[in-house]
Amino acid sequence: MSALVSIVTPCYNAEKYLSNTFRSLLSQSHENWEWIVTDDRSIDSSWSILQAIAGKDKRVRIFQNNSNSGASASRNNSLKESRGKYIAFLDADDEWFSKKIERQLRFMQENQASFTCHNYVMMTESGEDVKPVRSEFSTVTQFELRAFNPIATSFVMVKKEVIGELRFDLSLRRRQDWVFWYNILERVGKCYMIPEILGRYRKDSAHSISKNKFKMAQLQWMIYRKYFGLSWAEAMRSLYSYFKYGVTKHYLK
Repeated sequence: MSALVSIVTPCYNAEKYLSNTFRSLLSQSHENWEWIVTDDRSIDSSWSILQAIAGKDKRVRIFQNNSNSGASASRNNSLKESRGKYIAFLDADDEWFSKKIERQLRFMQENQASFTCHNYVMMTESGEDVKPVRSEFSTVTQFELRAFNPIATSFVMVKKEVIGELRFDLSLRRRQDWVFWYNILERVGKCYMIPEILGRYRKDSAHSISKNKFKMAQLQWMIYRKYFGLSWAEAMRSLYSYFKYGVTKHYLK
């Protein structure tokens, strides 16, 4: 039997997107998957929608946090409940193309890769395609990740054995995925960037680098110094590279 892929999704007030996200899973050519969604006490109809979806498909397993706790806690709970050999991450408002699991899994097996990501199309909040986003690297190491983060969460697949007991940092409400990838790279050395476009990423106000620039700069600085252990000079160079990359990614075609 083909490998089981556990799909980890945090959900908070995603009622507008859940049906389309699930539809993209139903379209997968690789059918041996489980969708593990942890709802972070949504105040919209997300939980009711998830209950209806889970009632129709036994591959869907849903959970709720005891209280609103953030995306890290939600992802950690779904990781704890996962049973697959491979872990894929999918945010509740993003979508996959139908060959995504099949092709990413095949790449990992043929190349003996334990940590991969792929290219994607950026779309607006309303679902209109904006532009393709392609990595300029074939692999990403900790060195590249210090300057910017080309590893998009919804398009990552990693062997569960590599993750082990590693979890997302609960003290970080933002950039927790960046630190998580950095820690995985400490274990495996590199993330393979598959050049195929296999999904769609929704860009909304929460993703915009144009808002709260000062606060984001403070957060970046703290991560560089506390989590990555960079010197003052290294952190300054990395901060400059990060915002330069962000402008290119979000605003330049």
